[in-house]
Amino acid sequence: MACVVPRVPDQADAEALIAWIEGRIAGCKKPRKVLFLDALPRARPTKVLKRVLREALWQGRERRIH
Repeated sequence: MACVVPRVPDQADAEALIAWIEGRIAGCKKPRKVLFLDALPRARPTKVLKRVLREALWQGRERRIH
């Protein structure tokens, strides 16, 4: 999954983004889903809090594996 903060929120399109990524990175790294956010959770101006992103995605599940 890719967590993305779009520059223009109204023009965000998950399928177009995945198609754009396809030729640029390895197939095993290509995201299957895209989550659009208003802002990324940060501890400092440069550090993204990945655990906060993961908590929201795993909420309501017993096991935290895919």
